Amino acid sequence: MVGIVSNRQSASNYNDDIKCAQYIGIDAFALNISTDSYIDEQLGFTYQSAANNGIKLKVNRKVFVSSFASNSIDIVAIRVATDSDIYFIPNFHPSRGDFSNLQATLNWIA
Repeated sequence: MVGIVSNRQSASNYNDDIKCAQYIGIDAFALNISTDSYIDEQLGFTYQSAANNGIKLKVNRKVFVSSFASNSIDIVAIRVATDSDIYFIPNFHPSRGDFSNLQATLNWIA
């Protein structure tokens, strides 16, 4: 996943990130964006850099949520309360937690 930030001045500012990813075999990115005023300009730079370097980019407007202390979080209740299809990727420990309602997990210790 690539986070879009405000301080890049051109498409070339994204080239090093993309080339490093390609070097280790990554051929596509999901973009993590917000509604900040700089997003449209930065997306333009990002897509231009991707085109220049032959990599695929995708904006997925699904809400991405993570949490460090998450073994007891009821994601179904959160989805119902927010009326949102939250993409929940919490920190989970292999020996604890209910994995049945998760799309993925992270281990923040790794």
